[in-house]
Amino acid sequence: MPLRHPDRPLSDDHATRKAATVTAVQATEESTHPRKARRRNPYFDNAKFLAIILVVIGHALSRRYDLPLSKGLYAFVYAFHMPVFILITGYFAQRFTQADGKVRKLISGVIAPYLIFEALLSATNWLVTDEDFGFTPLEPYWINWFMAALIVWRLSTPVWQQLRWPLLFAILLSLGVGLVDLPIEKTMHRAFGMMPFFVAGLLLREEHLRWLRQRWVKIAAAAVMVCAVVGAIIVVPHVSMEWVFWRKSYDGMGQTALLGLVGRAGMMAVAFALVAAFLALVPTRETWFTRLGPLTMYAYFGHALIYIVGDGLNWWDAIPGGYLGIAIILTVSALLGAALCTTACRFVLRPFVEPPVEWAFKEPPEKRREQQEEAAAARASEPRSG
Repeated sequence: MPLRHPDRPLSDDHATRKAATVTAVQATEESTHPRKARRRNPYFDNAKFLAIILVVIGHALSRRYDLPLSKGLYAFVYAFHMPVFILITGYFAQRFTQADGKVRKLISGVIAPYLIFEALLSATNWLVTDEDFGFTPLEPYWINWFMAALIVWRLSTPVWQQLRWPLLFAILLSLGVGLVDLPIEKTMHRAFGMMPFFVAGLLLREEHLRWLRQRWVKIAAAAVMVCAVVGAIIVVPHVSMEWVFWRKSYDGMGQTALLGLVGRAGMMAVAFALVAAFLALVPTRETWFTRLGPLTMYAYFGHALIYIVGDGLNWWDAIPGGYLGIAIILTVSALLGAALCTTACRFVLRPFVEPPVEWAFKEPPEKRREQQEEAAAARASEPRSG
């Protein structure tokens, strides 16, 4: 076989086989020495943990409105706890596209758990009460509205990313949607009414968070939180709680269009102020609860199952009255929320929260390309005869 002259270029066939071989070697090196996983930001894990604790506490307070301060504390928590979650959700949805990988994550991480817990929550309620079992995905059961709304928010991400003033349009949408009645009322009104918090998360940048970490901002945030607690306790006997639920039209709340628009705009301003105050007070460094932050969805669904059982078996009636009862609710629900963010809870609920649905997906294009490259590399490495 004649030797190739050192100055003569490789033939196209030879170059193709060499490129395939190099690609295969690089793939082997990457699989043998994978890149280190990106380090999690402890700030957002801390924020998620503290937010889920507020969720668990808020739902406990709603069971005993008869206790002193209960309704006021409940209104304070509900004024911003879900807006915080939604804003953080928007922040992590900044890279969401309708590419195969992202849509698969939406299906496996949101849609599948939504359907599973729609059945599981209803079944639990059926087992401990006299109510009939009902599987109604189009009318989510209790806390499952968040998962249904999350589907809407995620799918709308590419739309907001194309607009020049996305937050302005989201605010106008929130105000306008209160003027009409929607099908699947509670979920759709929440999904569109709370859209500004999701869009704000899409727009959130590190420089905004750095501004919140300034010392004077933290002091102001603490003052805002204290004033909000006192204000909620004073105001709540005179104002409808529907304002913090975001689940009805203005007419459904018994308000005129003008009062509804003013009320929602005011509620939105309060919620944004409290969200900013909350984020300013969240620790930025690793704490004892940082490692619990990634498992907040387990606490979200886990406490709902426990509370449904508690409702059916009248556990809440065992809590004493007075300030002792409030102290018990705050302490026990906070401890419960923390316990449900542990690996032990994940071991029990993982098949439901992170269901193995990969079998339902067709082979992704990326994997097919990898297989084609590997096959080409294998053919190139075969000895040639003659």
